[in-house]
Amino acid sequence: MDKSTVYELVKSAIGFDYFKVGTSGIDRAVNLRRTKTDNASTEEYIAYLRKSGGNELALLIEEIVVPETWFFRDRTPFDYLAQYVTGEWLDNRGERRLNILSFPCSTGEEPYSIAMVLKQIGVPKDLINIDAFDISGRCVETARRGIYRENSFRGDEDSRCQRFFDRQGSLYYLDDEVREMVNFRQGNILETSTLLARHKYDIIFCRNLLIYLETDTQLQVCQSLVDSIVPGGVFFVGHAEVNSVQRLSQLESVKHKGAFVFIKAEKKSARLAKPEKNSVNAVRNRPNQNDAAIVNRFLIQAEQLIDASDFIAARYLCQSAVEMAPLNSRGFYLLATIARKKEDWLTAKTLYQKVLYLDSEHMAALEQLMECAKQLDDEGLLTLTTQRIERLRSRMAS
Repeated sequence: MDKSTVYELVKSAIGFDYFKVGTSGIDRAVNLRRTKTDNASTEEYIAYLRKSGGNELALLIEEIVVPETWFFRDRTPFDYLAQYVTGEWLDNRGERRLNILSFPCSTGEEPYSIAMVLKQIGVPKDLINIDAFDISGRCVETARRGIYRENSFRGDEDSRCQRFFDRQGSLYYLDDEVREMVNFRQGNILETSTLLARHKYDIIFCRNLLIYLETDTQLQVCQSLVDSIVPGGVFFVGHAEVNSVQRLSQLESVKHKGAFVFIKAEKKSARLAKPEKNSVNAVRNRPNQNDAAIVNRFLIQAEQLIDASDFIAARYLCQSAVEMAPLNSRGFYLLATIARKKEDWLTAKTLYQKVLYLDSEHMAALEQLMECAKQLDDEGLLTLTTQRIERLRSRMAS
């Protein structure tokens, strides 16, 4: 029994695609839980995990989920939120309350940022309902307490938050009125049909979750969330998730730079855009010029994300790019770069070889493949790669 058993259990429980996420975080969590449960080996822990049912799996998932968020993260979505509420919702609300969902809510910074925006623009508290769900019970409890440290305040957004907090030493205590505006619950994104049965939402924030999910699960989750939005309501996603959301035909992209927001059309039928059955024809029939521009944009963004060590989002963009342009060596090179930076030398080797299959004179790929050979102690590959580099350098010099 190997760790792939754990990966499949986690994928089944919360939809995580471990190829996209990478296995290092799951492996770390397994080792931590193995120690805490006094299991001598990984095999013993996996057997224990399977016997103990949902309780141990829930504890394992708590260790896998690492919150990474801060107040007013990316700023622009919150600017558009204020614009939408004052310019659209208030004029058309009738007798309805403003229903907003933040999923996943992590440790609460996003839904509390939403609440602060609504207070700043003067929406009466009794007109607001903010629901916030997260798979992690630990994160939900942290969010309910409303006590934060400096890591939750980044960039130049501190001024937007200061008046809502009472600082005592290294701790920041959130204003009770803001804290009481948000309803926190533990919930699994795979159970949205049950969790979201109570409300139709005017606004849903679901940012930086879809990139963790396998493709089929992404579409199911997106559809379930969009079905919970009122016509004319808006759906915020992360920048790396735009391509997936665009497959839902009832959504229309909003032109607001940096917001990554869609509006639910008033009358379009809710259906998924059908993919082409023949992948070869799908590639041939695409508008080449437009696709080339999209692929190039994805890869530029991926390079920026790699520089910022946001490997999950970068990997997702690269995979989207190589699906659209399977003969583009640059996408595979960036995927190999991500694997190398995570010290996954075997995956990096395979990807660099793919690059060289597409572009036999890719010097950077050859040099990195040589490094992979050293790390894997593969003398045969090291010899062959060294010879190829020498021949290429000789040709370039002549």
